[in-house]
Amino acid sequence: MGWQSQVDFFHKAIKLSPTGGIDAVVVNAGTTDTHSTFERSHSLDAGTPPEPNLLAFNVDLVGVLYTAQLAIFYLPRNARSESVGLSSDSEAHRHD
Repeated sequence: MGWQSQVDFFHKAIKLSPTGGIDAVVVNAGTTDTHSTFERSHSLDAGTPPEPNLLAFNVDLVGVLYTAQLAIFYLPRNARSESVGLSSDSEAHRHD
């Protein structure tokens, strides 16, 4: 799924949502690839190296990053959602 298809998917979800917004986003991406990412040249006489196969990388990482970016953009725009504060402060995550 490319960037624009994911943007279109979020727009469709907002349009179909009873609340008119995005309430939650769950990322579920994955693919199996039958070819290795790195291919060895079959001949030492090859003039250029083969291009790596990035299908699994693009689906499993790039697709997840696209979804995260869209979630960060659209979740706060849901008028019925409450803001959740995020902190990198270690005290905020401390369990005594």
